[in-house]
Amino acid sequence: MLNRIQTRLAQLSTAERAVGDWVIRHPHEALGQDTRTLAQQIGVSQPTLVRFARSLGCAGYDDFRLKLAQSLGSRPAAAAPPVTLATLAASPDLGTLVRGVFDFSIAALTQLGEQLDEAALARAVALLDGARQVLCLGYGNAATVADDARRRLLRLQLPVSSAAEPTLQALAAAQLGAGDVLLLVSHGGRVPGLLEMTSEVRSRGVATIALTAGASPLAAAVDVALCVDVPDSGDALTPGTAQLAQLLLLDLLALALGQARAAKAIRPPARRPARTARR
Repeated sequence: MLNRIQTRLAQLSTAERAVGDWVIRHPHEALGQDTRTLAQQIGVSQPTLVRFARSLGCAGYDDFRLKLAQSLGSRPAAAAPPVTLATLAASPDLGTLVRGVFDFSIAALTQLGEQLDEAALARAVALLDGARQVLCLGYGNAATVADDARRRLLRLQLPVSSAAEPTLQALAAAQLGAGDVLLLVSHGGRVPGLLEMTSEVRSRGVATIALTAGASPLAAAVDVALCVDVPDSGDALTPGTAQLAQLLLLDLLALALGQARAAKAIRPPARRPARTARR
């Protein structure tokens, strides 16, 4: 839950972001206070607490508090606060930094596994398996992830290409038609012109798949969204946890697609019914 808060901070209002920052710093205190006391301590209204909880997919603040307690598990109240991107930067020594980066990455990947939509993964595999050609486009830190997707799909003998420069990306997308697949990798999904391009290619019968955060506008604009709800600060000096999660999703896509193609390759042909001899 703390990783989810970290992921959504940029999309929250100023008041809701203040709640998120406070909860990250004081997760156990957030469990023990009533909403009136908590709102006064943070300096926001009680309805802000409710809106904050709903922005994280919870029914209300009580539901949020329950899920936060479950995510914290049996961690004692006196324990150090969980590592976040912000606290990693303040690591006092190299050993603490090393342990923090590993712990943070493992927790993020565990969260990805718990939240993975297997039905969406199956739909993405089916689209790729039936594609005439695939175009992989990545934005920001995800540009290298898209190029890695191209290499993986090439090994499965799919006609696939990628482009990194914005003008070339637009030109490549303009060449797609019915039966093609556009694979987009963008954590925030707020690249200028991206939603318009996605809508335009879909109108031409192009299937679209996105590796993106669940709260991003891109997730709602594509045929299949594989959501990566792990923190991504966009800072080169903080761990590329979102890209690590995206690469893990690509592993899953490639392995599942490889299995699907292998199963079709070894499936025996259907037997034709024997013809009755004419007299």
